[in-house]
Amino acid sequence: MATKPQAKTAIDNTVVLVKADIDTILPTGVNIRKGSMSFAPNAWIFVLDAGGSLSTATSWRDTILANLAAASRPVPGGNNFQRRVDDGESEKAITISSGPSTFKIVNFPNS
Repeated sequence: MATKPQAKTAIDNTVVLVKADIDTILPTGVNIRKGSMSFAPNAWIFVLDAGGSLSTATSWRDTILANLAAASRPVPGGNNFQRRVDDGESEKAITISSGPSTFKIVNFPNS
């Protein structure tokens, strides 16, 4: 169990890393639907809304993958397309995970 000062330091460190991802990994103009973070261990997720456009979703996927590669952050290979089940709804999603970061792109056609 962390003490209050340890918890505050962990949160501060996580916030710095999340802000860096927003600045350097996410594409310009991206729509963040929601996000969350934890600090024991450090982990965060961004859920990005592609506005109903498959081309936007794939463009954001390609940009995120390129930005992660440029930052020397490995991404496991394979197909990033999957179904996401959240709050009783099921929709297609593109999920990219690298270390403590997860990026989910949603709201695009199933075709």
